[in-house]
Amino acid sequence: MFTFQGGKLSSKIQNGLDTTVYQMTQQQYNQLQFGWTRDQVTSLVGSAGNAISEGGTGDFAVISVQYRVPGTLFGSVGLVFIGGKLGGKGGVGFK
Repeated sequence: MFTFQGGKLSSKIQNGLDTTVYQMTQQQYNQLQFGWTRDQVTSLVGSAGNAISEGGTGDFAVISVQYRVPGTLFGSVGLVFIGGKLGGKGGVGFK
């Protein structure tokens, strides 16, 4: 889904387009620190994750990224980057 404001693309959301399984363990999740860049998270985890939502620009750019918890059916991790920095994280289904 695309959202336009003033004739310009302001956000996009995707679901099911990227079928790659990006994984994050509880140990990796626990090491994440608010303020990290996406590159720092990628370096720790080994993948950039699945960007499921992007919106805004510059300091107001928001990207939501999703990972799966290995060895679970429904475990997942959601990260939110605001202005290029980790500003939110949530995880469910860790063993």
